Amino acid sequence: MSNEKTCIDVVAAAIERNGMNGRKEFFTAQRDHGDLKGFYEFPGGKIEAGEAAEDAVRREIRE
Repeated sequence: MSNEKTCIDVVAAAIERNGMNGRKEFFTAQRDHGDLKGFYEFPGGKIEAGEAAEDAVRREIRE
């Protein structure tokens, strides 16, 4: 087995707003599957071939 590591380009967004109570709030999603089920994450994911990072983060937020 090879010790080479694969590099995957990904994007993530930290979306912040001021909440009604004056505190900062962040948009996150709770994972519903896999080893990290129940944990929270910022929206994001893999950049598709030929896709700009800015386009990828917009797509991931919509998804």
